[in-house]
Amino acid sequence: MKPVLFILLTALAFTCGAQTRLRKTETLNFKEVWVWEYLDSEGKKQDMAIYHHPGKNYWLFTAEAYGLSGEMTEWVLAKPDGEYIQRYRDEHGATITLRDTLYFNTPAQLPRHYQSMGRMRNFGDKKFGFPEFRGIAFEVKYEKTTDQSLCYLVKVKKVMSPLYYFNQLNMEARLPVIFPTDLPADHLVLSEEIQTGGKVIRYRFRFISPTEYYIEI
Repeated sequence: MKPVLFILLTALAFTCGAQTRLRKTETLNFKEVWVWEYLDSEGKKQDMAIYHHPGKNYWLFTAEAYGLSGEMTEWVLAKPDGEYIQRYRDEHGATITLRDTLYFNTPAQLPRHYQSMGRMRNFGDKKFGFPEFRGIAFEVKYEKTTDQSLCYLVKVKKVMSPLYYFNQLNMEARLPVIFPTDLPADHLVLSEEIQTGGKVIRYRFRFISPTEYYIEI
């Protein structure tokens, strides 16, 4: 074989191999959907659904979570290390993938301004095959504002921070529920009632349901 021909064939093989690596995708199957109920701007009850991959501890946000706020966004994948992957379509219909990373400034322990009230309450629905969560009530008083909050929390074997920090991403998609970001990563907010600016904001955890939701990354 002539040297020039050998070089051309080698270059072609390298190029094909690189293209194969670029085309390689991973299929993820989200087998759980976690649902919260909240009141919209008109005082009507709405659901916010977020998909979960228990094996990898990934969270998947779709229009079922952020509604019309992310009209061009197909989904946002959140990882426990703070990496977010956004898949959206531009004005020409082309699919684009963006990556961003947030630093989760999560405390190791529950902050002191969370004061236990000694009350407990169950959340969830066992008819879907998942156990209920037993939350503990906390009163939250902030030093620099007159805002007050009553919330129910429970420790879980999950990293919840990707949900709580979602609205800090530089994108149009926004969750209708604003979670506190001063919680340890393993604390699940089961409900919260906030008195702020003369109005009351409420949301609560409803249930976990089995599902099958696939994406490719």
